Amino acid sequence: MTRSEIENLANEILNKYVSRGGAHKQFNKICESENIKYREIKSNPYKFAGVFTKATKNEQKYIIINSNIDNVGRKNFTIAHELGHYFLGHQLKSHVDTAINEECSSKDPIEYEADYFATCLLMPEGKVTKAVGSILYRLNKGSYHTPFCVTKRNYQIWATICNDLTKRYGVSETALRYRLKTLNLINFDLF
Repeated sequence: MTRSEIENLANEILNKYVSRGGAHKQFNKICESENIKYREIKSNPYKFAGVFTKATKNEQKYIIINSNIDNVGRKNFTIAHELGHYFLGHQLKSHVDTAINEECSSKDPIEYEADYFATCLLMPEGKVTKAVGSILYRLNKGSYHTPFCVTKRNYQIWATICNDLTKRYGVSETALRYRLKTLNLINFDLF
């Protein structure tokens, strides 16, 4: 699928299931409505992040996430990634995702699609663009332009944006940076 098609699919899911707040607050609702059971298991976070699978006996679909992922934003991204496999109609695999990439740089096209879906689901373009503009407007007393170039001199503005949006969208700084760079809202010129 193209990035545009993935973005449109994520927006359809948002329109269907998320009336207020971020998608990360609606994971249980989405899973329940789609008859997907959500489970967490303890495992080494470097060997297992998550998997979308189904039971062999009754065909019950499951999203299983490593409960030892200690970053909430990372865990949310992993759940959204596994939902991406489901909504994108990917064939279920026998392996687990160990390298879910919040910067969408996976070489495997199926994993890239699921990563990009997660990015779009968690941080919808329209909402993120409006939020960044609003924060920059407030912090710069009415004047701003995008892309906002983060430098050593204005790093505190980035810290405010990052703190606000990681909480609002339930994502990690890594995922947020990637999304804002791909939407051409933020550039980093720190050195």
